[in-house]
Amino acid sequence: MKIKNHRSTGRHIGSIYPFGHDDTLTNFGTYIGDNVFGNPFVFDPFELYSNNVLTNPNIVVLGQIGRGKSALIKSFIYRQMALGRSAWIIDPKGEYSSLCDALSIKPVILKKHGGISINPLDDAENTIVNVILEARLKRPLNPIENTVIDLVTRYLKESKIERVTLNDVSKLLLELKIEIVKDIHDDFDLLYQSTREIAYCLNLILTKELSGVFDSTSSVSSKDIYSNSHPTVNVIDLSHFFNSTSLDIVMACTISWMQSYISNKSNNCNWFFVIDEAWAILKNFATRQWLNRIWKLSRAYGVSNMAIFHRLSDLANGNFSDDVTKSEYSQIARGILSDSETKIIFSQSSSELELLKATLHLNSTELSLLPKLPRAFALWKVGENSYLVRHLLSEFEQKFVFTDQNM
Repeated sequence: MKIKNHRSTGRHIGSIYPFGHDDTLTNFGTYIGDNVFGNPFVFDPFELYSNNVLTNPNIVVLGQIGRGKSALIKSFIYRQMALGRSAWIIDPKGEYSSLCDALSIKPVILKKHGGISINPLDDAENTIVNVILEARLKRPLNPIENTVIDLVTRYLKESKIERVTLNDVSKLLLELKIEIVKDIHDDFDLLYQSTREIAYCLNLILTKELSGVFDSTSSVSSKDIYSNSHPTVNVIDLSHFFNSTSLDIVMACTISWMQSYISNKSNNCNWFFVIDEAWAILKNFATRQWLNRIWKLSRAYGVSNMAIFHRLSDLANGNFSDDVTKSEYSQIARGILSDSETKIIFSQSSSELELLKATLHLNSTELSLLPKLPRAFALWKVGENSYLVRHLLSEFEQKFVFTDQNM
C-alpha cells in the first residue's frame, strides 16, 4: 500500500517527539521569556527556595556589555512588583533613572555637598568603620587599631548622642582620651601613637573625598525614605562617584545604610537587593570580605541579593597586600558564588571559558554556547538545572530598559 506524500509546516512536529520537552521550574513567579523548547520560562527565587529547589535566593549575573543583562534586571524588578516584592538598587552609573520615571519615583542621588547625607552607622551592629579604613589603606587593621575603634564606637553608643555618625567616630579617634580606653589598662601613649594613621585617614575621607556625604547629624535614614514615599523600588544613584577612587567605599557605606532597614525583620517582605557594577566593591579585600558576610545573611533577612558583573574574572582578580594572599581572595570569591545558587550567564568571551568551567563546572555543551549567545539570550543555572532562555520585553518595557540610546 502506497501512502501519498503529505507536506506541512513544522508547527506541530513536537507532538511526534513526546519526550522533547522540559519540566516546569515553578508554576509561580515572574515571566522571563521562553526557553530552548519555546515554553514560557518563569522564575522566582523565594518560591524556589520554599519548594527546596534552591538552598539560597541569591543571584549572580554575568554578561558582556550590550548583551542584555541590564534590560533583564530592570524588567525583572519591574515585573516583581506584581508579586508584591520590593527592591533596593545600588546604581553606580545612574542607569536606573528611566526605571524610576516609569515607576514615578525619585532616586536618592548622593554627591559631595549634595544636600542628602546618609548615616552608615544606623545599624548598630555593623563594622563599616573597619571596612572603610581597610579599603583605603589596602591592608587589614592590626589588633590595636581594631581594639581602639571598638572602644570608641562603644563609648559613643553609651553616650547621650541620639545618632552616632562617622564624623563622631573620626573626631574621637583624632582626639583620643584616656577615659575612652581606660577599660583595657594599657599604655595610653602606645594606643594613641598606634592609631594616628587610621585617625588621619578617616578624617581625610570625611572632610575631603566624601565631604557632606556621610558626616551630617541631619542625615536621612533608610527608614525615613521608605516611610515618607512608600516606594516599592528604592534606587541609590552613585554616578557622581563612578570614576572616583572612593567608589568602593561609597558603595560599602550605602549598602550598610540600606541594610539597617532590610535587616529589620518587621520589614521583611522578600526584598531584592541589587548591586549593579559589583566589580567596584569587589576590587579590594576589605569590601569583598564584608559583602561575603551579607550574602550569607540573605535567608535570615528574607533578601535575594543580586550582584551584576561583566565577567567571572571580576571576582577572581583583585588588589593584594602582603597580608592578603591571592588564595584568601579567591576563597571569598568562591564563597559569593557558592552562596548564589542562581547564575545567569549572558555571552562571554572565549578567554573566560576556562575559568567558567573550573568555577561553575559547566559542561562542554554549555561552554560552547556562551561565546555565541546573541543579545537577550542567557544560560540560567538554577540549582542543579540548566536552561537556555531568551528574555522577552513588552513594548512598554523597551522604553525604560535600554541603556545604549546614544549609540
